[in-house]
Amino acid sequence: MMAELAEPLRRVLTETGYLGPDGCPAASTVALCGGREATRGTLNPDVRWRRDNTGIYFKYADNPAAEEVGTWQREIWNEGSVPLLWLTMPDRTELYNGFAFPKGPDAAAASRLHVFDHGDTSSSSTASAGM
Repeated sequence: MMAELAEPLRRVLTETGYLGPDGCPAASTVALCGGREATRGTLNPDVRWRRDNTGIYFKYADNPAAEEVGTWQREIWNEGSVPLLWLTMPDRTELYNGFAFPKGPDAAAASRLHVFDHGDTSSSSTASAGM
């Protein structure tokens, strides 16, 4: 694998086709950032999907505070070219609308499109992440 990813994020990316079974990007439009490729603020995506002038950011975080998620959503809104933020946590993945106008530092839930429950995260199986 090109970059070290948290297991829940790696599983979600593999099950949705962004990573191949070998852990490498499934297409040249997928970049494993390893947290080093920062946006203009505090969001350092672990993986970026980019095609033409549009992108999707994938981030792993252990249960971030609502204010932190709100800051990340505002940062991608400011970029204007990232319609989605996939925020993966140990037990779930939350999908955020990057084009939604930020409503405040602790109001990211207003921009949340969906929550995918990972189910039993204690199992080592590769069962569906609820996608």
